[in-house]
Amino acid sequence: MTFAANPSDCLSESFPVRAFQPFPGTLEFPTVQFFLTLCKELARFDVVNLHSLWNPVTTVAAMACRQAKVPYVISPMGMLRIAAARSKSLRKTLYYHAMDRRTIAGAAALTFFTELEAAESRQYAHGCPDHVLIPNGIDPSGRESITAGSFRARHPELGGKRVMLFLGRLHSCKNLGLQLQAFNLLASKFKDLTWLLVGPDAGEWDGLSSEIQRLGLQNRVLWVGPQSHDACLEALADSDVCVLTSHHEGHSMAMNEALLMRAPLVMTGSVGFEIAETAGAALVTTSDPAAIADAITEILSDPGLVRRMQASAQSLIDDVLAWPRVAIRLSSIYENIAAGKPLSFFREGPRACELTHAG
Repeated sequence: MTFAANPSDCLSESFPVRAFQPFPGTLEFPTVQFFLTLCKELARFDVVNLHSLWNPVTTVAAMACRQAKVPYVISPMGMLRIAAARSKSLRKTLYYHAMDRRTIAGAAALTFFTELEAAESRQYAHGCPDHVLIPNGIDPSGRESITAGSFRARHPELGGKRVMLFLGRLHSCKNLGLQLQAFNLLASKFKDLTWLLVGPDAGEWDGLSSEIQRLGLQNRVLWVGPQSHDACLEALADSDVCVLTSHHEGHSMAMNEALLMRAPLVMTGSVGFEIAETAGAALVTTSDPAAIADAITEILSDPGLVRRMQASAQSLIDDVLAWPRVAIRLSSIYENIAAGKPLSFFREGPRACELTHAG
């Protein structure tokens, strides 16, 4: 069952869907019929997982769960983080006090991608009795169809070059100016280093390219625009280091894909995925160009470090981030909630994303 302003949007789903029109004159406000139908259908379920907040559909669904006395889990998907809360902050503050304070307080648990997300969400989530970490997963088989060298073969301008890669939208939140400053520091030290950007422009390229021209780096930077999923994985396979400097992230799929393809990672602490550093698969720095350049230099100068990071990345994918691992962990949490058991079992310190088997 789903809520859709345009029911035809649901026709391509591979499972049965019942769509509801919004309240007349609105785009997303549910009707009484939606609420009553949901209350009736909830009798068939033991636990409900609601995704996102600041959304009337989520609010009404939570009300229906409380009415039906069915426990629910909320996955905010980064929407309670400081940067997200600042967007339309007045409207969100009013909506929180009017609606979602009770939505959150009534949840059996909240799931967060990382401890940083959990910490930043406390301003809104303090009324919820428990939280657990559920990382964003990835399919390990995705690397099986990728052949190293394919991306470079399609871009002969990369021949004989070492590659510092950014993968993602060219958006202000990705802090690409910081990466450019770090690359400028590296350019004279590594004459064979190219900064490769893969992803669609979201408003940053014009300003970025002007600064690249000003620094005289136009022959050292290659932006190839949006690529297919396989091409993105091929770019990772052919890169020497992948850099993430976002002001904030939920749980970056680009990071998961870099780990999948065993690309050495350099991240700023603002990206907020401590487990990659703890596992030895990433170097984490402050948001300082010199610190980022030093971390990249360490990777480019130490083949032994690269091999260790690659092995750690593969272990992190296989043991923690593979979708089957994530699914087992999440289903165990559902089982505990349905049985009324505590969730402290799932939070054992800095590697809390790892699955601990109960027997």
